[in-house]
Amino acid sequence: MTLSWREKWKVAVCGLMIKTGRLTYDDYTTQELQALLTPLFPRSFPFDVPGGKARLTITEAQVHCQEESNRLALQCFAELNITVLDTPLYRAHVIVVISGTPVYDIQNHVISIEDLKSDAIQLVNDNYALLNDTRSLIRQIVPGLQLGKSLTEFISAPLLNIASIATTGKTDRLLSYLRLYLDHNKQRILDYHKPEIDAVLQRHTETQDLSYALGGHWREDVFHRWGKQVFVVNGGLRFSFR
Repeated sequence: MTLSWREKWKVAVCGLMIKTGRLTYDDYTTQELQALLTPLFPRSFPFDVPGGKARLTITEAQVHCQEESNRLALQCFAELNITVLDTPLYRAHVIVVISGTPVYDIQNHVISIEDLKSDAIQLVNDNYALLNDTRSLIRQIVPGLQLGKSLTEFISAPLLNIASIATTGKTDRLLSYLRLYLDHNKQRILDYHKPEIDAVLQRHTETQDLSYALGGHWREDVFHRWGKQVFVVNGGLRFSFR
């Protein structure tokens, strides 16, 4: 990006102030960081479930600064949708909190986020939630299973005993999974999928470039020239010149 003469003048003045010790840092507020983040969403993360597909879609995220731990946190509002055998089974809003440590690469003038972790995954109880009964799907897989005592025994039986009712391999795994839905507990289903959600988010962070190259604004140009490090402060991200 080419700077205007006014912006170049600002850069020159800031450079003089930095060299004389009168300017030691520049703070980017949470609101300014939020403006950089907003265009990145929505973003979807698909993953497999027995007999079907799941998709976590982050629709928006809010930046939070954790000064004590020097971490930036994203509180993400997301939709979780699960379909099995072409049947929508589960739909819910969830809050996912992801945090990481900002690091400045002084050689390449790039800010990156390292040590990314999923800190929390919480269910939102609202009208968006959907949880369908899986009895009809179970009957399709095990035609001889009838409503009443046999289904009650199926629900309460240990997972290892399901093989005595069903076939082997993938079918057993699918039946075990469908049984999870029979008590209509939305939180339990979310808890079951938390490790998979953590894993898919981790894979995404490992394969995506999470760095930001400086230079699109005159303030970034100042830090590009004289910046030393970045760290989290209460209410923002501090760009330090020393």
